[in-house]
Amino acid sequence: MRIESELTERGDVLTFVDDAGRIQHATYSLGNGLFFNKNGRTMFNPWKLIHEDELFESWGSYGCHTYRKQQ
Repeated sequence: MRIESELTERGDVLTFVDDAGRIQHATYSLGNGLFFNKNGRTMFNPWKLIHEDELFESWGSYGCHTYRKQQ
């Protein structure tokens, strides 16, 4: 379920959308400001843990939507 919150929790999925509403990137929150992330679709782009500062530096020009599993 999409939520309206600037604070993320463990298990949240953040999507970054362009002006047309198309998802350009998605990442998974591990909590404490860390995200499981992969920039790019090729095998040469590694999965890695990044801090939210790095995430928003790369993707902050897009709109951000947060999704959370209903309890």
